[in-house]
Amino acid sequence: MESPKDKQSSSPVWSITLGLIVLLAAGLRLWGLLGGPPLRHPDEIFMVVFPLNFFSGDLNPHRFYYPTFHFYLLGAVYGLCFLAQKLFGAGWSASEFVAYHYFWNPEGLLVWARLVSVAFAVGTVWWTACLARRLYGASAGLAAGLLLAVGVVHVRQTVLAGVDAALAFWCVGAVWAAVRLLDREELRDYVLAGVLLGLAAGTKYPAAVLGLAVLAAHLLGKRSVLDRRLWLAALTTFGTFALVSPYLLLDFKTFLGHFLFQVDHTQKGRSGAGGFAYHLIFTLSHNLGWPALLVMAAGIGLTVRHGLRAAWIVSISFLVYYLSISWGELAFTRYAMPLLPLQAVLVAGGIQILPRLSWQVALAVVLAVGPLYGSVRVDQVLTTTDTRELARAWIETNVPAGSICCNFGGWAGDVPVQTFEDHWWRLKGFADSFGEDTVMQLLDFMEKTKPAAPFYSYAVQNGKEVGNGSMAAVETVQCPFVFLHRHPLSYSRIDSTFAVLLQERGQRLAFWVPEGLHESVPQYDPIDAYYVPLGDFGALKQPGPEIEVWRLEEYPTPEQKIQTARDVFATAYLVWAAHMHKKSDDEGARHYLSQALAAEPDDAGVYISIGTEYRKLHEAQKAIEAWEKALAREPDNKYALYNIALVYQLDMEHPGKAISYWQRAIQAGIDIPDAYIHLANAHLLLRQGEEAKQWFRKAIERYPDLPQGPQIRQMLGIR
Repeated sequence: MESPKDKQSSSPVWSITLGLIVLLAAGLRLWGLLGGPPLRHPDEIFMVVFPLNFFSGDLNPHRFYYPTFHFYLLGAVYGLCFLAQKLFGAGWSASEFVAYHYFWNPEGLLVWARLVSVAFAVGTVWWTACLARRLYGASAGLAAGLLLAVGVVHVRQTVLAGVDAALAFWCVGAVWAAVRLLDREELRDYVLAGVLLGLAAGTKYPAAVLGLAVLAAHLLGKRSVLDRRLWLAALTTFGTFALVSPYLLLDFKTFLGHFLFQVDHTQKGRSGAGGFAYHLIFTLSHNLGWPALLVMAAGIGLTVRHGLRAAWIVSISFLVYYLSISWGELAFTRYAMPLLPLQAVLVAGGIQILPRLSWQVALAVVLAVGPLYGSVRVDQVLTTTDTRELARAWIETNVPAGSICCNFGGWAGDVPVQTFEDHWWRLKGFADSFGEDTVMQLLDFMEKTKPAAPFYSYAVQNGKEVGNGSMAAVETVQCPFVFLHRHPLSYSRIDSTFAVLLQERGQRLAFWVPEGLHESVPQYDPIDAYYVPLGDFGALKQPGPEIEVWRLEEYPTPEQKIQTARDVFATAYLVWAAHMHKKSDDEGARHYLSQALAAEPDDAGVYISIGTEYRKLHEAQKAIEAWEKALAREPDNKYALYNIALVYQLDMEHPGKAISYWQRAIQAGIDIPDAYIHLANAHLLLRQGEEAKQWFRKAIERYPDLPQGPQIRQMLGIR
């Protein structure tokens, strides 16, 4: 065992060695982050758009599934990015900066959110080493730092934009501050513990249980529960928590609703992971391996045997946090992030059982080899282009912009092309924070900055019903393109019957298979939509699911057109209006249709869709006005002409006004039998019998198998 003097020494060798370990930690994480094309987790977009909402001046997040501290922190980082751009870049206004990254380039800020996570991760390695050193000595500090630096779960998770890397940092800091209270009893030491605990709880709610670590340190120091220093620490914790997440109190009703939802969600969980032992047998074992778990048990035994008060605090912290994330059925690997530094500390404590320093060093190195290999394999997978990115590049080159695509397999594994539905989601968030007037004011700016990537429509938004494949859904929407994805993760599953039907009716245009996937049985976090394994990598070299692109020739594709920003925003408003109509909110639907018109799209097809939605709302005149705008852009648009004629004749009962539009639609090439029949009927209603017979005759000549053919022939006296 190390001497007390060794525990407190500040050897230059120790500092240099720890510096090298920190560099190793940074290298492993930056390799996965910057070494290849970005692999985005579907939850990361929230780390961009939510902090950007604060630029509106409203600091109420209106969402309390997490506390607010980390979102405020990212908002400050993005604020620095804006200032740098303002000084050295294009000189955009704040609203332009937000809109550009909100709609066109979230990746530009996502990299900064990820770098923040990496910075917290590297800081956690340093803090973990300091904590282990305080408990067991200098060699244990280096061992703990090394083990966390190479931990597979820690490396895999800390390259993502999220709250978990920061949470682990603040949690290990709170435990470190609690341990300090055994030797330092000043008021400021209790205040420091309270501040760090408040920052941890302000990052994620479960961290609040580490208040028991502060209480344990106070009691192990043989101090009274009535001691004002303990109560000051509690007050400081609450004050810090309220300061960094003030709207949990200011908007308590909303917070309570969201918090109770999270509790219920955690309790019910998802199939595939959960239960009390899950993080022990899965998360912690994949992080450092089973041998490390045995050594950790030895470290806890050492704590009990020798009555090490400081180590007791770490063991208590580990236990209470483990319980706080294991009581429900929901168990993501990332939930255990604050346990990983404590695991490394306890493993380092177990190593101290060996009587010689050389043996301790050897065991630490041996325990680090397996996780180091796993982390290197994680980085190798991360830096290989994801199959979804390969598919995206192919689709953007070969599938016409604006195509309706049936996307089957599950939302998380979908090819991340730009879609109107995703744009609608972002537009809703932006308009809620900045106002719809701001959207309209920014359209010219958005036009100038719009990237070349085309937008599509993903037909499958509610994957629970048809997400695994449905030919009925394909036929209802008439998708000319079908995208499939398969993977061992539950987020990529295809119905086998549907796959057979698709082979009979369609043609496979392209497919991608992750290199080595079928030759391996990798271990993934079973309920996380992240296609990077934790272990058993085998021959796997590439992330992402298996993807197929199919073409159904029976359904036409749109003409290839240049999409303007106004087209994209108007279509997003159109999606919004359709959504409101489905919810029976017709007033809301009318409002968003008016916004779609106000966007002044350039594509005649957008106006045709706007008019169709107005007709569903029984707004015949507004439907006609929208279609007339389409004709102003394309005078011979057969669909606009047909729709106007149809509404005049059937909805407004003005056959005289309909006739000219029927004639123009037929001249423009509309290939619909009803156009001839309706035109003939319009003449009949106006008592123009000869003209009616003329068009009935043309109808049966053009469409000999017309269902109404026998009746028409009889009327015309034709056999």
